[in-house]
This record gives sequence, structure tokens and C-alpha cells, in this order.
Amino acid sequence: MKQKLMSVSLTCGLALASMLTLAGCEQTEDDKIASAQACLDSATNETVASCEALIEGVSGAAAAAIRCSANFIYQSVTADRMSAAFLEMTQNTSNNETLGMMSYLTFTVGSSSNDIVNKAKVAVTNCTESGYKSMIMLANSAKAATVLLIGTGVAYTPGTPPTPSQIQAALASFSDNGNATDAELGESAVAISDIYCGSTSATKDARVCSEITSAVAAGTSYSSIGAQLRALLASS
Repeated sequence: MKQKLMSVSLTCGLALASMLTLAGCEQTEDDKIASAQACLDSATNETVASCEALIEGVSGAAAAAIRCSANFIYQSVTADRMSAAFLEMTQNTSNNETLGMMSYLTFTVGSSSNDIVNKAKVAVTNCTESGYKSMIMLANSAKAATVLLIGTGVAYTPGTPPTPSQIQAALASFSDNGNATDAELGESAVAISDIYCGSTSATKDARVCSEITSAVAAGTSYSSIGAQLRALLASS
């Protein structure tokens, strides 16, 4: 009987030890976010999906920021391209800084035209949930640029953005194409205006803000704002 009790006690002890070991090995949400961030540091468009997988089921601003970054990396929108977009916005290094800024951020990777626009819309959702104004501005600029790309039918190579002149030359031929619509363009224009072109913004006097706020002021709906913005971009 004594031997049997010792056996039961040993079994229970081993089971408890196993449970404690497993509990100790479980990652917290903070651990998962830290692992995903470290993964992003060396991720490419081909490997970034594995970084997102590390935070599957994790919510919150930090997780959203990682997903936002991953959305851009998947499209080969690198830190250099983002820096070039900001430089274009503030220093006008091309003939049309609005289109110049947008061209660096254009999404071009997806299974179809609709899928590419959907990926840009997902980026807007993730970047907005992050709470970072710079990410929200970049995502909405990327969506606007992607809508213009798909709506104008400009030829592109996946992973390589079109030039500003290519988009501008095709603006007259823009037509709603699936979910690439004036309404989607106008919605992003309003978001950019609210976030980056307000009266206290350091960039409120940039030509980008001038064109976007003019379109927002002239329109009465997302669709009309999008149409106004296209007209301004075509004539600038």
C-alpha cells in the first residue's frame, strides 16, 4: 500500500512539474510582439508573413503597428522609399510632389487588381489601429496611389512603383475599376487632410496639403472629393 501511494505521489508530482514547465514556456503577448518586431528588422517581402504569424491573435496598438509595417514590407515599400516619399512631400524633388510622394508608396503586389487595392485598404486599417499619425498618413497615401494606379490602368511591374509622370499622363482615362474608385480616393484624401494638413501641422503649407485640402473643400462626398483631387493632380 505504501509503495502504491508513493507511485501515485510521484505520478502527480511529475504531472505538476510538467504543467509548470509548460506554463513557464508560454509566451506572453509582449513576448510575441517583441519576437515579431525582431523578425521585421531583417524581413523581406518573401519572409515578412512569418513575422505576422508570430502575433496571430494578438490585438492592440503595438500589434497593429507591426502588421502595418508588414503590409508595406510585403509590397517592397522599404524605409528608403518611405524616406523618399517624405522628402518629396517637403522638398518637391519632382514636378508634382503629390504624385511623386504617392508613387513611392504605391502597392503593386497581389493576385488581382482588386486584391492589390484590398491590401492597401488592410494597411489603412492596421496603420489606423496603431495610432501613429505618420503610419496613418503613409497608409492613406499608399491607398490613394494604388487606387490611381488601378483606376488609370497604368502598366506596372509587381514590386516596382510607377513614375509620377506615368500616373499623371493617364489620369484622364481614370474610371472606377472594382474597388479602385473615386470614393476610395476621396476617403483617403480626407484622412490625409485631417491628420497631416491641419492648421497646426508643420506641413500644412506644402503643395501636397494645398491640393488635398482644396479637393476636400470643393467636394461634397468621398466620390466628388476623389474626382476633384484627380482634376487637380492632372492640371498641376
